[in-house]
Amino acid sequence: MNAPHPLTISLGEVIVNRDDVNALAGKGI
Repeated sequence: MNAPHPLTISLGEVIVNRDDVNALAGKGI
């Protein structure tokens, strides 16, 4: 397999971070 593109990795991290924020918001924190 080819190594993931740095931009793809960055976008993946942004998506994960956004999900974490949404999870915290859902808990009312």
